[in-house]
Amino acid sequence: MGFLFFNKNEPEKKRTQVGSMYKTPLLPIWVTQVNGSYGVLFCTARDLVTDWKTERYFCLHYYNGHFTQQAEATITIDTRTRVDSIDLDRQISIWDDDEEIEKKQPSLEQCLHTKWPESNIDWNGETPFY
Repeated sequence: MGFLFFNKNEPEKKRTQVGSMYKTPLLPIWVTQVNGSYGVLFCTARDLVTDWKTERYFCLHYYNGHFTQQAEATITIDTRTRVDSIDLDRQISIWDDDEEIEKKQPSLEQCLHTKWPESNIDWNGETPFY
């Protein structure tokens, strides 16, 4: 089982780094800690962490146990297409405040980018977890 971490209150240059062994577990299951809240992220394709071709385009399922989450969230990750080439409205500028950054790139997405940098993340019609 792996571990992914993101805390929006940490300065950009002093972010907590999770080791590569935690980011690449034997099975594609990760415990996440995003802004102090825990969740579970997993993929039903067992070869996700062993076959680089599978890691190009895949779905992850996310549960955080929070009462506001009524059903699983299925998130599609596309590592072939960079996030900044998809949606100009979601690009972060130096003039954005913390609230605008969170709306453009929710903390869970930023957590996922610690494992799959610059990937495109599709919430498949679900409201992103902020």
